[in-house]
Amino acid sequence: MSENFTIILFLDFASSLTNLFLIRKGVTLMLEKRFSNNLKDRMKKLYDDIEKYAVNKPVEIVVVSKKQSIEKIEILYNEGFKHFAENVAQEIRDKDLFYSKDDIKLSFIGNIQSNKLKYLFKNVDLIQSIDTFEKAQIVNEFYKSKNKKIDVLLEIKVSYEETKHGFLPSEINFLKENFSNFDFLNVKGIMCIAPNTDNEKFVEESFKKGKEIFLKLKEEFLDFKILSMGMSDDYIIALKNGSNMLRLGRYFYEEI
Repeated sequence: MSENFTIILFLDFASSLTNLFLIRKGVTLMLEKRFSNNLKDRMKKLYDDIEKYAVNKPVEIVVVSKKQSIEKIEILYNEGFKHFAENVAQEIRDKDLFYSKDDIKLSFIGNIQSNKLKYLFKNVDLIQSIDTFEKAQIVNEFYKSKNKKIDVLLEIKVSYEETKHGFLPSEINFLKENFSNFDFLNVKGIMCIAPNTDNEKFVEESFKKGKEIFLKLKEEFLDFKILSMGMSDDYIIALKNGSNMLRLGRYFYEEI
């Protein structure tokens, strides 16, 4: 093979790589532009809804980023969102570089497993899914071993669905009597999930129950301020019932 022919082949290969890079960059820019336009519309609607319906302000927005790529999460970050949530501990580990940013707050909203707490320790600021006394003990012991306190929310079961988890409303007195004994858990409030239904009456009843429990527990715990209720389909009902923390994922990502 001649030297000139080799050079031509190399230049063709380099040109192909350049074109491929430009195409991928173009697709990425188109995606970002499209997503950014949709996002601004959704942000405006969300802020308008908060202004109109919220009875407990200010309201904090938690962007649920489970199964989302860093590229998509960064678009939201660049639009000003700084509080994110994951429900799988390994995803927190895999996204460590992003979640290590100083201005990011991270919630964990998934099932607590003792062997996965090591993935939460570095970047998680708030655990929203303390749903049993046993799990509270596990988390307390882990953070005690690290000599670090962690903010937590008590997950309360306010719906009839068997798939939902959490403390029962009938356990309020138990919570009052026992959770003050955990030296490494800062109990900041409660988290509730409404039933998965189109019946707004059932959703309304669940959130009303959540608000009642929040107010009763607030009498017991210092700095008990967070009522985390409301997701993409039901956040307006949650706002009307006193939520001051919304957990939104699909609301932002579904157009991608």
